[in-house]
Amino acid sequence: KITDPTERRDAFQGFVLALRSNPQALQQASHNRAPSSAISSILFAISSWHIPEDGSGGSGANLISGDFAFSPFPPEEAELGRALTTLLQEIKASLGEDAWGQVDKSLPVNVRRLFRENYGL
Repeated sequence: KITDPTERRDAFQGFVLALRSNPQALQQASHNRAPSSAISSILFAISSWHIPEDGSGGSGANLISGDFAFSPFPPEEAELGRALTTLLQEIKASLGEDAWGQVDKSLPVNVRRLFRENYGL
């Protein structure tokens, strides 16, 4: 996890730009495995923006299956949040409903809820 806020923002902005300029990269990364594996990794990375820095959201076990309190996306990074939302919706559309269903099923319930409520997935 990148702890410096500026480096973190820059890394995610670069990631969005990289995927936008080479959308086939996800299919290539998934060549020998299910697309859900590569996309789940992306989703978990994005979910890190919603984990309170002070640990007030709950324990790691609660993140997976309990009552974890995710934080909203940082308002000072709203532009990045919109870019991630658009990117995730584009990824979902490109996969199709069946493949996206596999991705969705691979995620813990709390993480599915986070992406449904915050990213419209």
